[in-house]
Amino acid sequence: MAIIKANNVSIRYIKGDFKSIGLKEYVMRKLTGKYKVVEFWADRNVSFELESGDMLGIIGTNGAGKSTLLKAVSGIMIPTEGNMEINGTIAALLELASGFDNDLTVRENTYLRGAMLGYTRAFMNEMYDSIIEFAELKDFQEHPFKQLSSGMKSRLAFSIACLVSPDILILDEVLSVGDGAFRKKSEAKMKEILTSGVTGILVSHSIGQVRSMCNKILWLDHGKQIAFTDEVELHCNAYEEFLQTKKLPKSRGDMEQLSQGYLKRQKAEREKAQEKEIKKLQSEKLVKQVKHVYENVPYYKNLMDEKGVKPEDIKGIEDLHKLPFLSKADLRDAYPYGLLAKPLNECVRIHSTSGTTGRRVVAFYTQHDVDLWEDCCARAIVAAGGSDEDVLQVAYGYGLFTGGAGLHGGGHKVGCLTLPMSSGNTDRQIQFMMDLNSTILCCTPSYAAYMGESLKEQGYTPDQIPLKAGIFGAEAWTNEMRHQIEETLGIKAYDIYGLTETSGPGVAFECEAQTGMHINEDHFLAEIIDPETGEVLPEGSKGELVFTALDKEAFPLLRYRTKDICVLTREKCSCGRTFIKMAKPMGRSDDMLIIRGVNVFPSQIETVLLNEGYQPNYQIIIDRVKNNDTFDVLVEMNPEKFSDTVSGITAQEKSLANAMKIMLGINPSVHLVAPKSIARSEGKAVRVVDKRKLYD
Repeated sequence: MAIIKANNVSIRYIKGDFKSIGLKEYVMRKLTGKYKVVEFWADRNVSFELESGDMLGIIGTNGAGKSTLLKAVSGIMIPTEGNMEINGTIAALLELASGFDNDLTVRENTYLRGAMLGYTRAFMNEMYDSIIEFAELKDFQEHPFKQLSSGMKSRLAFSIACLVSPDILILDEVLSVGDGAFRKKSEAKMKEILTSGVTGILVSHSIGQVRSMCNKILWLDHGKQIAFTDEVELHCNAYEEFLQTKKLPKSRGDMEQLSQGYLKRQKAEREKAQEKEIKKLQSEKLVKQVKHVYENVPYYKNLMDEKGVKPEDIKGIEDLHKLPFLSKADLRDAYPYGLLAKPLNECVRIHSTSGTTGRRVVAFYTQHDVDLWEDCCARAIVAAGGSDEDVLQVAYGYGLFTGGAGLHGGGHKVGCLTLPMSSGNTDRQIQFMMDLNSTILCCTPSYAAYMGESLKEQGYTPDQIPLKAGIFGAEAWTNEMRHQIEETLGIKAYDIYGLTETSGPGVAFECEAQTGMHINEDHFLAEIIDPETGEVLPEGSKGELVFTALDKEAFPLLRYRTKDICVLTREKCSCGRTFIKMAKPMGRSDDMLIIRGVNVFPSQIETVLLNEGYQPNYQIIIDRVKNNDTFDVLVEMNPEKFSDTVSGITAQEKSLANAMKIMLGINPSVHLVAPKSIARSEGKAVRVVDKRKLYD
């Protein structure tokens, strides 16, 4: 049975000029037919239905008919047309500060208001202290009511009203009383009351209150019902965009379009928010995320317990240093599900990178996580000049690798025509690029350079190539290489940064200023630490980059050590974005190599050799030839593995290369060499020879 049901409720006011003209003039005008009467419909054909426990938010601009409708619900007014069905007792908090006697004290008014609400003296004696404490008026109990500020008066009225335990609770802008702290307290109190099964109606100009407290929404405009629905988020978004555009939705499509417009505007505005606003948002998200991780990830709970940290100890980003670090070793130890913070049935995707011992790092994504990631990539595309007029050619690898999927989804968010080319097959890449007029290329910088050379070999000049920009990442590249790519392809090349562990590309991106990569601070909190001590270093210091994912659901890493060495700066950027910038990584604090966009650890090579019956005597040689990484592995033969035929050695090399490909995800060139032929330095083999010039 419905607790409240409005059936085509219409309320009419009659407006005349009687009061302004007096009785005599009124009679004369009536006799001559000159008396004017104007009908005004405050509400017209409004219908809705609420069950027990529902909380309805009524939104609309001034003059929409919100307060009039509340009067009809509370029985103060009778509808001109239609009817209200009410099943239960009603408490209406409409004008909080009315009904008090200015000459009586706060104490006397408290008892007076209680009596007006039907409470006994004994009951008020029992509740008085808690009323005054909640209202924060302990020092004003004997003061005349007229000496109180308007906020203090409202606090007292609200505190008394909280004693009400009706079936139906009607609130008209009453949660805006007092300062910010009291508003939070009053909201919490109302939520407490509503959880008891009370049916509520809230009128508020604070859309945030409607979002957080209501499960249904009624949108009125000049008395007309625009929508009644349980899709609160969608309609709140649409309403906030309506306030900017003044365009009322006429269909479901219009509503969705308004909502998307609001979300896009919010995202764009957030990139230019003041540092104070950014840090406030980060603090709010961090507190929520720490609680989420502690309650849902036993592995991380144990780390926090070992350090003596509880969620309540984290009150903002100033407490971030109290949390333990996470490393890739933790991700390996927790493989596959140990760091999962959501049930598997809420996860929609995984991505993976290689681990150092064959255990891969697997990152899980809910649909929310995917949307967040794609939004970040969309920002990178927009920063590179992208729009819905562009053709985005994604030549990153797809599959477990994050590159292709991230930029692909970002392209959709921007509205680009997106070509899911994946990597390789360069002739096909060029054909589609030229035939479909690709304007933005997304791939590794080395592959971009290779495509540039291939286009040149096919006779294309930079002015014949339709590209205008490229978004390149997944491997280290120098400014020298950037300039070469730009010259060959006739484009502007932009850097992008990401980690599979945190969500892939889009964690940070370059803008047109190209003075560093803006970190998406509304989603990721960055620190620079001393890689040896773990001490947090001040802005501008060179050290190891640490990331905290602020609102990822399935795989929410806190204080994850990237091992990338770089510098953070908040220097003003000409693009207008205020997000902090990270410099291009200047190396690593571990032994990881990035080859053709793939993470490779020397220990992985060692693991393969031992598994295949070889001694761990090897050397990795990496070079960059014609902008492509070469990857050679020299392996010393064991006597038992020795073969005196070329075919026998070749077979062993192929077998080893295949085993390494399975482990690493890329093809090395394996060369078996004589025992003790690999150069030693101070008794140790030189494991890695990197001939590439990766850093400026």
